[in-house]
Amino acid sequence: MTAKKSKSLLEEVVSGNGISSLRGGMARVKLNCILQLYYHPPSKNAPTIREHVNAFARHSCFRVWNVNTTFGFPPALNNVRFSVILLHYSLFGLPIGLNWRFLRFIEENDDCYKIVFLQDEYRCWPERSEFINSYRIDCVYTLLEPSYFRDTYWKHTRVSKLIYNLPGYVS
Repeated sequence: MTAKKSKSLLEEVVSGNGISSLRGGMARVKLNCILQLYYHPPSKNAPTIREHVNAFARHSCFRVWNVNTTFGFPPALNNVRFSVILLHYSLFGLPIGLNWRFLRFIEENDDCYKIVFLQDEYRCWPERSEFINSYRIDCVYTLLEPSYFRDTYWKHTRVSKLIYNLPGYVS
């Protein structure tokens, strides 16, 4: 997220488009929108990653705030809470695209709906399933077909909703 976008987010908070709450002694605003975290370094990469990231803002009826974790944790996030946190599949390569500040933010937002898009679940499955359980993920979009849900997600995680899709496919 650039400084200009951080300022826009703060303007959104200051303008009153949310519900103020006290949590941990700090006033925070709850925004009825989606925070999407993704990882995309400023280098050549598969264009489908950006297409998939941008699709949420294009097709959602909710406002979507995109934050590229490559550039670090935007301080403006300390002042807001979101209705939904969406974790893009680009975060789950090696190394994981979330630093401790993002992980703490996700953990602290225990009252929002958390969605993860995954692909290549066969890679680093123990770490992925542990992440789903540790950060109380509510919904996973997976490339695994439903016939495999019982032996993977239902057996090793506490996720409540699974949706089959092909996250890297953009038509």
